[in-house]
Amino acid sequence: MNSADWQRRSISTCKWLSDLDSFKSALCKQGAEPKVLEYVNEAFGRLAERIRQIAG
Repeated sequence: MNSADWQRRSISTCKWLSDLDSFKSALCKQGAEPKVLEYVNEAFGRLAERIRQIAG
C-alpha cells in the first residue's frame, strides 16, 4: 500500500469513528435508554478500539 492509499484509509477510519461518536451523541440527545447505549457500546466498542489500534 502506498502512502496516498494509507492516508485515504486513515481519513476514512477517522471519519467512521467520528460518525460513531456522533451517532451515540444523537441517541443521548433523543433520550435513548441507558441500555440502548450499552448495546451500542457493546456492538461497536471493540470494533472501534481495534480500528484505532490499526490506524495507529
